Amino acid sequence: MPRALSLTLTGLLVAALGIGLAWATAFHTALAVGAVVLVIGFVVVLTRPEWLLVLFVATQPWEHALAFPTDQITIPKLLGLALLGSWLLQNLGDRRVLRWAPTLNWAAGLFIFVLVSFMLSLNPGGGAVKTISYFLYVLFAFLFLQLVRSEDDVRRVLRTYTLAAAAAAGYALMGFLQGHGGRAGGPIDDPNDFAFILAVAVPFSVYFLGRERPRLLWVLATLLLSGGILATFSRGAILGLIAVALWGLLTGRVPVGGVLAGALALIVIGIAGYRTFQPLVQERLNEKQHIAGANIASRQAFWKAALQMAAGRPLYGVGPQQFGAQSQRYILNDPVILDNPVVHNAHLEILAEDGILALFAWIGMLIAAWRMLSRTRARLAREGIGDRGRLCTTLQASLLCSVVAVTFLSDQLKIPVWLIVAMASAVWLEHRAVAPAPAGRRTPGPALPVPA
Repeated sequence: MPRALSLTLTGLLVAALGIGLAWATAFHTALAVGAVVLVIGFVVVLTRPEWLLVLFVATQPWEHALAFPTDQITIPKLLGLALLGSWLLQNLGDRRVLRWAPTLNWAAGLFIFVLVSFMLSLNPGGGAVKTISYFLYVLFAFLFLQLVRSEDDVRRVLRTYTLAAAAAAGYALMGFLQGHGGRAGGPIDDPNDFAFILAVAVPFSVYFLGRERPRLLWVLATLLLSGGILATFSRGAILGLIAVALWGLLTGRVPVGGVLAGALALIVIGIAGYRTFQPLVQERLNEKQHIAGANIASRQAFWKAALQMAAGRPLYGVGPQQFGAQSQRYILNDPVILDNPVVHNAHLEILAEDGILALFAWIGMLIAAWRMLSRTRARLAREGIGDRGRLCTTLQASLLCSVVAVTFLSDQLKIPVWLIVAMASAVWLEHRAVAPAPAGRRTPGPALPVPA
């Protein structure tokens, strides 16, 4: 869009909004306040898509608490739509080359295979929402890469996500200690999903604890995240953090003292919480132990059913969102009867519902993100910039935690994995080495201009 035309349109819009606000203030105060909020939101949508991105990430740990105005049309979804619209408006008419990374190739391939599975599904209508969800998460990774262009931008998003998750953990702990519900879920309906969101944020919180002030803020955030995870009684999230600790020790990425300090902190938090709220915690533990055996047997039955489904339709699966509908044909003695179960293993769920090619693309995306972080960290180490390499280590730790956790959860369509993959791509793009063109070979011309 030509700059003169853009300025003219902006001036007309500002004038119209000013007249509208003056009229609203004169006749209705509440209407004026609402109009101011709408104007601010309108300006942000037009001019600051990066603000919308940060706000969108901040709402993810509060997803179900923000189910407004309806359960289907929620504030996070509206923010995502506004983010897309803002990016399109800001870049309309510009001639920029889109930022791309290998992870997006795998993500796009994953969506294509999911789309094929959807078209060949046993019940296409039942999988439309899940297919759209895959597209939206791939779109999120793409938009993130266009808007986040430096390590400072990555850290800003990390900081926002960590503090939002810590606040959600504090909210969940308050409800848990007041006896609301069996396990801490807070603003997320499923405690296991909530624990996954918190566990991924723990390496981020520890990272900021070692580099930013005020330290007390990050100590509090780490304690809240740890306490919230313990209150969910989620074994998958705890196993994810254990895997990170072992990886850090074996590779030397995390000093022994740091791991011991973290383990000691968790033990102290657990003992202090148990001694202070012993009757309540013991009651919740008894409830968890009562169903633990049935849950293990049920998940084993689901995993076996997923493998059987994949064996029957290996290339394109039974279709998105169809595991629950088809599971009764494969599970004869499920100790936990559920109306519409999930596999409780993201990798097997993708295999059963979308086929082996989709699983290959999913695993390829995760491996590509890991390799990009490893190569970036090695490059920074060669250049003597070890401190900046710590961000890569932190993202690897969170990626490992998420991969282990989703082995026990069907959370491939939750924000943590996609956020980490997008951040890994942004960090890699900033530091990748651009090799010079070989002698005697033509240098490629400029890329085709497309709107960014």
